[in-house]
Amino acid sequence: MKKLLLILLCLPLLFSSCKKEEGCTDSIATNYNAEAEEEDGSCIFDILGYWTVTGHRLDTSVVVTINGNIDNTLSGSSSDYESAGLGGIWVEFWSNGLAHGIFSDGMIDTVSYTKTENNLILIFPDNNILEFTFIVDKNNLTLSRIGEQIIEYIPGEVYEYSWTNSFFYNRNIQ
Repeated sequence: MKKLLLILLCLPLLFSSCKKEEGCTDSIATNYNAEAEEEDGSCIFDILGYWTVTGHRLDTSVVVTINGNIDNTLSGSSSDYESAGLGGIWVEFWSNGLAHGIFSDGMIDTVSYTKTENNLILIFPDNNILEFTFIVDKNNLTLSRIGEQIIEYIPGEVYEYSWTNSFFYNRNIQ
Protein backbone atom coordinates (compact mmCIF):
# COMPACT_ATOMS: atom_id res chain seq x y z
CA MET A 1 0.00 0.00 0.00
CA LYS A 2 2.88 2.36 0.83
CA LYS A 3 4.43 1.70 -2.57
CA LEU A 4 1.19 2.55 -4.37
CA LEU A 5 0.84 5.77 -2.38
CA LEU A 6 4.47 6.71 -3.14
CA ILE A 7 3.96 6.05 -6.86
CA LEU A 8 0.77 8.14 -6.92
CA LEU A 9 2.56 11.02 -5.18
CA CYS A 10 5.62 10.91 -7.46
CA LEU A 11 3.76 10.42 -10.75
CA PRO A 12 2.65 14.08 -11.06
CA LEU A 13 6.24 15.23 -10.45
CA LEU A 14 7.43 13.05 -13.30
CA PHE A 15 4.94 14.52 -15.77
CA SER A 16 5.36 18.13 -14.63
CA SER A 17 9.11 17.97 -15.18
CA CYS A 18 8.50 16.96 -18.83
CA LYS A 19 6.59 20.15 -19.67
CA LYS A 20 8.44 22.28 -22.22
CA GLU A 21 9.20 25.86 -21.25
CA GLU A 22 7.25 28.33 -23.37
CA GLY A 23 8.47 31.76 -24.44
CA CYS A 24 9.92 33.72 -27.32
CA THR A 25 12.27 31.52 -29.34
CA ASP A 26 13.30 34.16 -31.93
CA SER A 27 16.86 35.31 -31.24
CA ILE A 28 16.35 38.78 -32.77
CA ALA A 29 13.42 39.59 -30.46
CA THR A 30 14.00 41.87 -27.48
CA ASN A 31 12.43 39.30 -25.14
CA TYR A 32 14.23 36.23 -26.54
CA ASN A 33 14.29 33.34 -24.07
CA ALA A 34 17.15 30.93 -24.73
CA GLU A 35 15.57 28.46 -22.30
CA ALA A 36 12.26 28.35 -24.18
CA GLU A 37 11.63 25.21 -26.17
CA GLU A 38 8.17 26.14 -27.43
CA GLU A 39 7.18 29.43 -29.13
CA ASP A 40 4.24 31.08 -27.37
CA GLY A 41 3.73 34.10 -29.69
CA SER A 42 5.05 36.62 -27.17
CA CYS A 43 8.03 37.91 -29.22
CA ILE A 44 8.58 41.68 -29.21
CA PHE A 45 10.73 43.24 -31.93
CA ASP A 46 12.68 46.49 -32.03
CA ILE A 47 13.73 48.82 -34.84
CA LEU A 48 17.39 47.96 -34.28
CA GLY A 49 18.99 46.51 -37.36
CA TYR A 50 19.36 47.00 -41.09
CA TRP A 51 16.24 47.86 -43.15
CA THR A 52 15.66 48.31 -46.90
CA VAL A 53 12.81 50.48 -48.17
CA THR A 54 10.18 48.52 -50.09
CA GLY A 55 7.46 51.12 -50.50
CA HIS A 56 6.11 54.56 -49.88
CA ARG A 57 2.60 55.99 -49.63
CA LEU A 58 1.57 59.63 -49.51
CA ASP A 59 -2.07 60.42 -48.69
CA THR A 60 -3.11 64.08 -49.01
CA SER A 61 -6.19 66.22 -48.73
CA VAL A 62 -6.92 69.90 -49.29
CA VAL A 63 -9.99 71.76 -48.09
CA VAL A 64 -10.55 75.20 -49.62
CA THR A 65 -12.69 77.60 -47.61
CA ILE A 66 -13.82 80.96 -48.97
CA ASN A 67 -15.34 83.43 -46.52
CA GLY A 68 -16.07 80.61 -44.05
CA ASN A 69 -17.79 78.30 -46.56
CA ILE A 70 -16.19 75.14 -47.90
CA ASP A 71 -15.65 75.69 -51.61
CA ASN A 72 -13.73 72.58 -52.62
CA THR A 73 -12.27 69.39 -51.15
CA LEU A 74 -9.53 67.43 -52.88
CA SER A 75 -7.79 64.22 -51.83
CA GLY A 76 -5.44 61.71 -53.33
CA SER A 77 -2.66 59.25 -52.73
CA SER A 78 0.53 58.10 -54.36
CA SER A 79 2.63 54.99 -53.83
CA ASP A 80 5.26 55.31 -56.57
CA TYR A 81 8.37 55.46 -54.42
CA GLU A 82 10.81 54.93 -57.32
CA SER A 83 9.76 58.15 -59.06
CA ALA A 84 9.89 59.93 -55.71
CA GLY A 85 13.61 59.12 -55.54
CA LEU A 86 13.26 56.61 -52.71
CA GLY A 87 14.54 53.49 -54.48
CA GLY A 88 17.65 51.98 -52.95
CA ILE A 89 17.26 53.64 -49.57
CA TRP A 90 18.36 51.67 -46.57
CA VAL A 91 18.69 52.60 -42.94
CA GLU A 92 20.38 50.94 -40.00
CA PHE A 93 19.37 51.70 -36.42
CA TRP A 94 22.09 51.15 -33.83
CA SER A 95 21.60 50.65 -30.09
CA ASN A 96 23.64 53.79 -29.28
CA GLY A 97 20.87 56.12 -30.53
CA LEU A 98 22.33 56.67 -34.00
CA ALA A 99 20.92 55.67 -37.36
CA HIS A 100 22.82 55.57 -40.63
CA GLY A 101 21.26 55.64 -44.09
CA ILE A 102 22.29 55.76 -47.74
CA PHE A 103 20.02 57.09 -50.47
CA SER A 104 19.96 56.13 -54.16
CA ASP A 105 21.59 59.45 -55.07
CA GLY A 106 24.60 58.54 -52.89
CA MET A 107 23.73 60.92 -50.04
CA ILE A 108 24.82 59.50 -46.68
CA ASP A 109 23.29 60.66 -43.42
CA THR A 110 23.91 59.75 -39.82
CA VAL A 111 21.22 60.99 -37.47
CA SER A 112 20.43 60.73 -33.79
CA TYR A 113 17.17 59.16 -32.74
CA THR A 114 15.06 58.64 -29.67
CA LYS A 115 12.08 56.38 -29.33
CA THR A 116 9.35 55.87 -26.78
CA GLU A 117 6.68 53.22 -27.22
CA ASN A 118 5.84 53.53 -30.93
CA ASN A 119 7.12 57.10 -31.45
CA LEU A 120 10.41 57.80 -33.22
CA ILE A 121 12.18 61.18 -33.39
CA LEU A 122 15.01 61.64 -35.90
CA ILE A 123 17.44 64.51 -35.22
CA PHE A 124 19.54 65.50 -38.24
CA PRO A 125 22.98 67.18 -38.05
CA ASP A 126 21.40 70.53 -39.02
CA ASN A 127 19.00 70.11 -36.01
CA ASN A 128 16.05 69.44 -38.30
CA ILE A 129 13.68 67.11 -36.42
CA LEU A 130 11.24 64.64 -37.93
CA GLU A 131 8.71 62.76 -35.80
CA PHE A 132 7.24 59.41 -36.84
CA THR A 133 5.08 56.69 -35.41
CA PHE A 134 6.26 53.18 -36.13
CA ILE A 135 4.98 49.64 -36.30
CA VAL A 136 7.52 46.82 -36.28
CA ASP A 137 7.46 43.05 -36.42
CA LYS A 138 10.11 40.45 -37.19
CA ASN A 139 10.44 41.37 -40.88
CA ASN A 140 8.66 44.70 -41.43
CA LEU A 141 8.93 48.30 -40.29
CA THR A 142 6.48 51.07 -41.13
CA LEU A 143 7.36 54.70 -40.37
CA SER A 144 4.47 57.19 -40.69
CA ARG A 145 4.47 60.96 -40.41
CA ILE A 146 1.32 63.09 -40.21
CA GLY A 147 1.26 66.79 -40.99
CA GLU A 148 -1.02 69.69 -41.62
CA GLN A 149 -0.74 73.28 -42.69
CA ILE A 150 -3.26 76.11 -43.00
CA ILE A 151 -2.50 78.91 -45.45
CA GLU A 152 -4.53 82.02 -46.25
CA TYR A 153 -3.30 83.13 -49.67
CA ILE A 154 -5.68 86.07 -49.98
CA PRO A 155 -8.02 87.41 -47.27
CA GLY A 156 -10.94 85.02 -46.81
CA GLU A 157 -9.48 82.21 -48.96
CA VAL A 158 -8.11 79.49 -46.68
CA TYR A 159 -6.40 76.25 -47.74
CA GLU A 160 -6.13 73.46 -45.18
CA TYR A 161 -3.56 70.84 -46.21
CA SER A 162 -3.15 67.52 -44.41
CA TRP A 163 -1.04 64.50 -45.26
CA THR A 164 0.21 61.14 -44.06
CA ASN A 165 3.59 60.05 -45.38
CA SER A 166 4.44 56.38 -44.79
CA PHE A 167 7.60 54.42 -45.57
CA PHE A 168 7.71 50.62 -45.60
CA TYR A 169 10.89 48.61 -44.92
CA ASN A 170 11.98 44.97 -44.85
CA ARG A 171 14.49 43.77 -42.28
CA ASN A 172 17.78 42.43 -43.65
CA ILE A 173 19.09 39.82 -41.25
CA GLN A 174 22.87 39.74 -41.49
